[in-house]
Amino acid sequence: MTLSMRVFTLNCGNGSLGETAAEQLLEQFENTDTDLFILNCQEVNFNQALSELANRRQNIVALAGPPMVTHTKPLTQLHNNTGMMTIILHKRDITVIVEGDKQARRAASRFGGSSYNKGGVLTRIVASKEGEIFTIDDINAHLDAFSDATRAQDWANIHRLQKYPVTDWKSLCDAIPDLSCSGYDANTRNKLSLGEMQVNLCAWENPIDWDMKSLVMAPLGNVRESQYSTYKSDQPEILDEVDPKRANRTRGGMVDLVAYNDVEAARERLQSSDSALFKFSSIAISPKRKESRDHAVIGSDEIIITNKSDFARVREAIVCSLVEAAPQLASYLLSEDFEDNEENKIYLLEVYKRYLSPEGLLQKHLQLHAERLHYLEQFQNQNLEVEEKFKQQIFFGPQPWFAIDDEEQPFPTLEELKQRADYQYSVFMLLNLHSQFLNASASKQERELVQHIVDNSLTNMPKDLPSIEQQKWIKQTNQLLSINSLLHSYDRHLQQETEKESVKAAAEATSGLLQEKVSLIAGLKETLTDNKNPGEMLENMDNALDSRVKSLLEQHRHDDFLTKLYHKLKKLITGSELSYGGFFVAETTKLLDEESTPIVAPNSDQSV
Repeated sequence: MTLSMRVFTLNCGNGSLGETAAEQLLEQFENTDTDLFILNCQEVNFNQALSELANRRQNIVALAGPPMVTHTKPLTQLHNNTGMMTIILHKRDITVIVEGDKQARRAASRFGGSSYNKGGVLTRIVASKEGEIFTIDDINAHLDAFSDATRAQDWANIHRLQKYPVTDWKSLCDAIPDLSCSGYDANTRNKLSLGEMQVNLCAWENPIDWDMKSLVMAPLGNVRESQYSTYKSDQPEILDEVDPKRANRTRGGMVDLVAYNDVEAARERLQSSDSALFKFSSIAISPKRKESRDHAVIGSDEIIITNKSDFARVREAIVCSLVEAAPQLASYLLSEDFEDNEENKIYLLEVYKRYLSPEGLLQKHLQLHAERLHYLEQFQNQNLEVEEKFKQQIFFGPQPWFAIDDEEQPFPTLEELKQRADYQYSVFMLLNLHSQFLNASASKQERELVQHIVDNSLTNMPKDLPSIEQQKWIKQTNQLLSINSLLHSYDRHLQQETEKESVKAAAEATSGLLQEKVSLIAGLKETLTDNKNPGEMLENMDNALDSRVKSLLEQHRHDDFLTKLYHKLKKLITGSELSYGGFFVAETTKLLDEESTPIVAPNSDQSV
């Protein structure tokens, strides 16, 4: 027995589908053998949409899923009748119920503006046909329209909806539906490449661009369908019209998409990574002038759902989720060697817990990527050279997040899977440190040293290093990055003092101590350019910061009566009379003396 369906997306502009679109959908559904149409409506007036679809055909039932209220236009602020709603059309011989829903917003308060109005809702749909039960997880979503970083954050929040905390094989089987699908307004407008010649690019044909990385690596269905123009697609010029509200974008593009899991499509993608990320939808109904709906209705090909064994269903769902982010692992799970047995059930459970759980690696990378894009946006008001350099530093190449080197064997045993996941978690932790310290850096030189420290740590960390030692490695890298921050903070103070003294023509003895401090700090910064492991670099820093160096750095450069009085008053108020150099020495010494206590990776069985 099979269940057939199509999934749709339609942004209704805070009104209804429109009589023309509603009639076309009902007529097509009535005249085919398809069992379900799942309509993911955004910015829809709930009452108007249902009035256009319900009780219009004798053999068609319109079932409304739980609404997610939004207020995206001034007139919608006064009521709760608009937002996202999933409407299921089904034939009368099919029984359909909605078991529950989960919502994701950036802000819980409706006064949060787009933070409240953008996000998504997951609806679990249960269909019964001739005694057989089919479960479908459907996501209806609407992403931010103006900020790449905020759009990526929306995606991370929505992606988490379809991930479940699991503890054993039974809970994993209960979590995985027969089909995962989605319909969403991604707000992915065409890009303008502003070189010598202006080029108009479809966002989904440029998946290596950083603003698209999250949407590609963590799909809401590995098969995507759409059209080149879905916003105001009745206006041919919309794809070339520059958007005054969005930098380097046109007003139109492939904005609305539907997606669903298909293991055969995943298999084809794994065999040829050059294959397109989307295909053209079989259904596209353009908006009509003078109707509220200004987006095209996009509908998928017919999807056939079959009841499969728990093992096949779980394996295929995991493969479809990891086909972009972990292609080698996905290929191994699809191989003939990966048979249905108890050992491989444990293996699949471990893969899900490590990579796809709510706190798994894929979700962590989505959050990190959103934060990186946010950091990048902070640099967009600086000169282009600084922005471009920062972009090159903060993003690490276009490769999949969990790619394996060609010479490595792809996870033949459970223990090797755990070792690989531990290593990839450690890589994530290093990248997270890299992003945080890079963003906090106040100078080009400081950023370059952050880059070197993390690059060096990533390069030198052995892949077979025990997990506890990996966490020690991470903490030592954090210590080096913190010392780098302290060095540059103190160096900026010394440079300011140097400028003051050059203006004031201070006494030679005082100037000599200042220059000696400048020289010492330069030498300590040089220590951070080594290509050694973090522990060795910390040891070298400790040796370089010997008692003589500490004494010189702690020494106050001014010893006149007023300066001494100032330091005594400072001690009375703050409890310390440390100079800038003394503070640097104290904080750096504290970092060097820290015990490198390891941290435990999430979803692992290790404990300290």
